[in-house]
Amino acid sequence: MLSDLHLSHTQSDDTANAAATLIGAHSGLEIVLAGDVFSLSNDPPSRDPVESVKSVFSSYPRFAAAVRAHLAGGAKLTLMAGNHDAALGDPRLRDALLSKLELRADAELDVVRWFVRRGNVHLEHGHLWDPDNAPAHPLAPCSPQSEPLGIALTRRFVARHAAWQFAHAHETTVAEGLARAFRVFGVGAPLLVQRYFAAASAICLETLLDRGISQERAQGEGLVSSTASSSGLDESLVRALLRAAPIPTHTRFSDTFLRLYFDRVLAALATAYGASWWLLAPGPYAATLAAASAAFLLVNVKFSGA
Repeated sequence: MLSDLHLSHTQSDDTANAAATLIGAHSGLEIVLAGDVFSLSNDPPSRDPVESVKSVFSSYPRFAAAVRAHLAGGAKLTLMAGNHDAALGDPRLRDALLSKLELRADAELDVVRWFVRRGNVHLEHGHLWDPDNAPAHPLAPCSPQSEPLGIALTRRFVARHAAWQFAHAHETTVAEGLARAFRVFGVGAPLLVQRYFAAASAICLETLLDRGISQERAQGEGLVSSTASSSGLDESLVRALLRAAPIPTHTRFSDTFLRLYFDRVLAALATAYGASWWLLAPGPYAATLAAASAAFLLVNVKFSGA
């Protein structure tokens, strides 16, 4: 089982070649590529994910050859969708990939959206259990308009502006993020910060809209029974897993607002405004605004642990 190869269109040669070597060393055995095999979240929203996956295979011929040889030899390869390549759930993907590899439709290639069971072993990528990267429903495909918070930030800010230093900074606070931006980007930091807040604000406001999330949930629920049956599980167990999963951050405005630390941003601005007001025209209202906002900010940071 391999996961998180994060093969992009460039600069993944070492990872792709290492994966090819490992696949080649296990001919005859099932290979499970358990999510985030491809960094499709780096693509602009307009790019067809199927075309993107085919392009990645073209970029790494040794990896493509290893996958083809494995399948051509009659062994099984299971491709599981992760948060960064959730589009692998596209129903066109399997046929397109087999055509790209010049293999017949009966090749042992399986593409799954959520999990696989091998006896008593349960395999999944795991993003369902991370609220910031969980889909609205693990069995339904999402779109760039309804994808999880972490993926939306990757696509709209990190990849778009090459801000890779923030790619895995999941617990970065506002102060830490600003300090890092000025440290790394120097005079370009203000523009980068402006672009971040533009993307984050748009994502936050979009949570007030449905964006197809209700449809995704309904579609996913309609697939629970068949998924349980094909996995050899009781449907009640699959539904219990769904109930146990946390609520995805991007499905609620309040969760997204707080996760992006907009409460701290507003508190910091209110503190600065109140202090400036007091300096220009000392009075109880200005002092109260500055003190209350500063107290909120200090308490919020202290008790959040970040």
